[in-house]
Amino acid sequence: MSAPLTTQGGVFIDFVSTSFGTLHGIAYDMCQDTTLAKDLVQETYIRLFGVHNGVADKLNIGYAKRTLTNLACDHFRKEAAQRRMVEKVERSMVELLATDPGDQVNSNAYLVWLLKDLPPRQQEVLFLRYSGFSMVEVGKLLGIAVGTGYRYLEMALNHLRERISHK
Repeated sequence: MSAPLTTQGGVFIDFVSTSFGTLHGIAYDMCQDTTLAKDLVQETYIRLFGVHNGVADKLNIGYAKRTLTNLACDHFRKEAAQRRMVEKVERSMVELLATDPGDQVNSNAYLVWLLKDLPPRQQEVLFLRYSGFSMVEVGKLLGIAVGTGYRYLEMALNHLRERISHK
């Protein structure tokens, strides 16, 4: 059995220094973003070190490439899911606010009344999102996770849809 990294004279560090260029090139080809490519390669090394507990004889470039590819796929899946959620929420908001121009005054008063019925956090998320902030910015401003922000937004829109349908 191999000795841990600390007693092998930095074999893991050697692996990192010799494989970085190759892995970074692969990552850049997948995402066309230098910063994201570096992040993916760093996460790959973290995963490799965690899996092998610093045992260097199990390290190979093939496993590193597979790990990198899986991380990139996960990243793009999450990004696509968030984009779909934003589009769904935006379509819902357009449907919610689509009114006859003749009823605009009454509709606006009714919408304000409906919004007052929402919990404060849902009101904040809804207001910030439709004031032009991205969900990442909303999360940072309110100190919540992006997923939590999406959940608040979804709950607010569902509540508004339900109330409007009973109008």
